[in-house]
Amino acid sequence: MSQYCGLLWTLLLLPCAACGTPEFRATKAPGEPLNGFLQVEVSPIRLDFPGQQDAEVLDDARMIAETLLTRLTHRLAKSKLFDHPGRKLIVQGRMVGFEPGSQAARYFIGFGAGKGTLDVEVSLLDEAGSLVAQGTVSADVWCGLFGGSVKGLGKDVADSVFAFIRTHYKEVPKVQGPPTE
Repeated sequence: MSQYCGLLWTLLLLPCAACGTPEFRATKAPGEPLNGFLQVEVSPIRLDFPGQQDAEVLDDARMIAETLLTRLTHRLAKSKLFDHPGRKLIVQGRMVGFEPGSQAARYFIGFGAGKGTLDVEVSLLDEAGSLVAQGTVSADVWCGLFGGSVKGLGKDVADSVFAFIRTHYKEVPKVQGPPTE
């Protein structure tokens, strides 16, 4: 009997495996590996919703932007890719779309009903303000435990931006001194 319960849970949760997994779509890839930069600074994420007046939606968006900033800053610091004095890479983000959808519709109806979405434009700049790379990350939640929550989208977007930076950062082999005898 327990084997059937495990199979049932697997079948029920399998459709949710890719829920909210965003990908960084570059509109301008870096012309050189990012390891030429020795420091990184993540600027606060700007909200750019021209027609949005709903205070609750704006509060959720601010919270997601703060989560995105905190998570990305933490992941970059923990990676120790950019922890030396020198040339600085600046990461800027602009939230251009946010629709929280309906958690109740995601839970009770499913199949994409009530889907929540988040769109963030990301720019990587050098200290002079020249564009190094640019792209967009679109994340969504259309399922999950109790219908899923849009509050996790900030972490998903931060992880996607970090993965893009990590992919375009090439490790420089450490120079070893002459062999000692």
